[in-house]
Amino acid sequence: GGGQWVLGMEKFHRKEFGLDPSTPVPDLSIDPEDGILTIINPSNTSRAYYITVENDTPLYDRNDRLLSTGRHRLPNSTYINCTTLILTVPPNHTLDVCRIHLPPGGPQAIPIHSDISDLNLIKDSKRTKNEGKQRKAAGVSEVGFPLGGKGPFFCSQGVGGRFTHFYPATHHAIDFECPVGTPVFAIASGTVREIEDTRKAGGIHVSALYAWNSISVELEDGSLVDYVHIRTGSAKVKKGDKVTKGQHICDSGDVGFCPKPHLHLQITLSAQNNSPTTPFHFPNRLLPTAGGWYLPDGRKDHLAPKPEDWETRLEAHRVLSNATLPYSVRETICEMAGLSATASTK
Repeated sequence: GGGQWVLGMEKFHRKEFGLDPSTPVPDLSIDPEDGILTIINPSNTSRAYYITVENDTPLYDRNDRLLSTGRHRLPNSTYINCTTLILTVPPNHTLDVCRIHLPPGGPQAIPIHSDISDLNLIKDSKRTKNEGKQRKAAGVSEVGFPLGGKGPFFCSQGVGGRFTHFYPATHHAIDFECPVGTPVFAIASGTVREIEDTRKAGGIHVSALYAWNSISVELEDGSLVDYVHIRTGSAKVKKGDKVTKGQHICDSGDVGFCPKPHLHLQITLSAQNNSPTTPFHFPNRLLPTAGGWYLPDGRKDHLAPKPEDWETRLEAHRVLSNATLPYSVRETICEMAGLSATASTK
């Protein structure tokens, strides 16, 4: 689905377009007259579409409001501006996404890139639940907290998140926003199986979807922990090394498909390709949810600020993570930053 900003969606019928079952259908189309960007899913499976339009090309929603742009860092450390859209489309449907301001060269002159994949949501959801039960039966479910410092850390995406966690390969992942360079600790003991920390590009371009930096550690039960988006050149271990729970193994970063600096953490049942993620929790049975601030000891921090602005949030994070602050001090910090802090007795 696309939410309230898309133009509209309707069923796709090949016969209405005079198409037989063997006729190829384009995934995307841009109307040469009005610039409407349309997604076409002629398959019998739901699909996810990641679409990037480069170079500040204006995109407008159903209310003719300009969609926001973001920045992407290229491998040579220069930046480009672009807009990236993430949508899911049900089987045999078309989705009119937005209106693109057509350049003099027409649709062919629009710098657009996409990544499209099938979603077998029902089948894969059942499979991840079964494999999660197997993992729990193996006695490996509670792990240590992955980030250094006193926190709190903001959970920007939790289990089943609609940004990138709606695939079996990422469904049970947790994302924590943190400044680049935050120490990353092993959440459990194991053996380093893979290291990639040479890449430099990062941001919102679809080209970065599968081009991250990461460290993978195999645990004693055969499951695999992935620490993703780590800083370039920050690995403090080598492939084949034994690591212990709580060991500093790398630093957090913003490499790969990473709109904001964060650590993506996930556990898969095995090291095999396409193995789905499995559930886990932190001390005190903490399972972070998107929108919450969390402390390394397994507590949710109800006093943490909830700013709308990312830069302000990062600055507040830097201040609040330096010491254990009483609520009155937190309240002052939030007031100075134009934020709000609310106490909770839950």
